[in-house]
Amino acid sequence: MFSGTPIEDFDLIFLHHLPKLLALDLNDTGVGNEVVFLLVPLKRTLETLSLTIFALDPPFS
Repeated sequence: MFSGTPIEDFDLIFLHHLPKLLALDLNDTGVGNEVVFLLVPLKRTLETLSLTIFALDPPFS
């Protein structure tokens, strides 16, 4: 769905309003770890999720 599109975590805040969403592709989008929490409301209906997170949070010094 969004693969390769530069988006941020906040851009996905309203996905829970799509209860019939069955598949979501977030590869190479730039979303971070926090996006997983935004997807929790879809856990009962989402059948396919493709998510690769390359941008790691910087290590603590």
